[in-house]
Amino acid sequence: MPLAKLLERWSDDLARRSSLELQDARLAHYAGVDREKNRRRLLAWLERASRSLEAGRADLVVEHARRIAVERFEAGYELAEVQTSINIVEETLNKRILGAMRPEDATRALCMANALFSIVKDILAQTYVSLAIQQR
Repeated sequence: MPLAKLLERWSDDLARRSSLELQDARLAHYAGVDREKNRRRLLAWLERASRSLEAGRADLVVEHARRIAVERFEAGYELAEVQTSINIVEETLNKRILGAMRPEDATRALCMANALFSIVKDILAQTYVSLAIQQR
């Protein structure tokens, strides 16, 4: 089954597990957000990731990452907090891929997921730096 379909199938569980991990990470700004709101945010991200993978294009997650970067920057979140939240989702997905797929299928799925998450983290960083420069 393609990763996009698996991600769609797994998204509720991934969002729930990631929100628990995010809470355990004790990041200043995320700690002040209730777990259900974090879960919904993560679910929205996973939905876009799934659609991007299905379409074979990153524009959906790029647009979302830019919007999230602006929102979080304006709310005073540190870039490291936002990057950590993305890392948590990525690690949760990687564990699921490794636990659910044959090694030959997992390799391709991990590469695709890694590429998508790398793009998102890069866009977040670029947007944060751009906003910080503008703010000076």
